[in-house]
Amino acid sequence: MCVNFDLHVVTQCREEDAEEVFDKEKANFCDWYSSSSSAFNPSGKRADEKARGAAEALFMGEPTDSNDNDEDISAAEDLFK
Repeated sequence: MCVNFDLHVVTQCREEDAEEVFDKEKANFCDWYSSSSSAFNPSGKRADEKARGAAEALFMGEPTDSNDNDEDISAAEDLFK
């Protein structure tokens, strides 16, 4: 990753004279490219894994008891009778 790379900038590059890369799937060249020593951030990977685990726990948790669900549906339907 380049030292000028910045997700918070519209063109994702802090170098003002650099040409904007529109198709990031194709090969491109930049005169201002300089390797960053902090390109790999292992703490970011841990944060990603923690977030993924929290999302899985939220959306793939234990199924609710069907009897409780039926009572809730009945109570909701009673409101519209």
